[in-house]
Amino acid sequence: MVITVSREFGSGGRELARRLADELGYSYFDNELIQKTAQERGLDESFVHHVAERGTTSFYSTTIASRLSSGTMHGALVAGTLSRVLEEAACEGDCVIVGRAADAILSHLRPLRIFVYADKQSKVERCLSRRKEDEAISAKEIEKRMKAIDKGREDFHALFSDRKWGDKACYDLCVNTSAKRIGALVPALAAYAKAWGGGA
Repeated sequence: MVITVSREFGSGGRELARRLADELGYSYFDNELIQKTAQERGLDESFVHHVAERGTTSFYSTTIASRLSSGTMHGALVAGTLSRVLEEAACEGDCVIVGRAADAILSHLRPLRIFVYADKQSKVERCLSRRKEDEAISAKEIEKRMKAIDKGREDFHALFSDRKWGDKACYDLCVNTSAKRIGALVPALAAYAKAWGGGA
């Protein structure tokens, strides 16, 4: 079974996906997808990550962009390659895949599509608790980052589907992590996944 986990920035979706994969004994795919796509295209990993988080129409104006003759063209190639890499990962067996519009790209495989969200305060608090000791960032800056990253994820998702990212109608299960400990939610989610997939 393939499980895709889409998530709002700061919701704890990545942690939830990793813990769920561990609980089920499934493979877990996240940054490995970015690394493989970058290797196949001979591009900087940060550029590939940027495409997967922002879509193909908005790129850094320094360093990376200066090395590319056409950001949009390379972005489209990245999107196509990432789609194939996702397909290959899904074909390896039971797995949990984080983000990368996997719910849309792999829709023909009928994955269990999970969307993770939380209220603004919980997301800001989670981000603040996980910042590096030497990282000086305010709650307002985090809120601004949340909006930008979620908008980028929405734009990237729109490359593969006309259904809106974050719309509950696009998912099989929406999980609200507001003021919740992620680890405490995982056993119930694993049981749901097994039931959804026809297991015990």
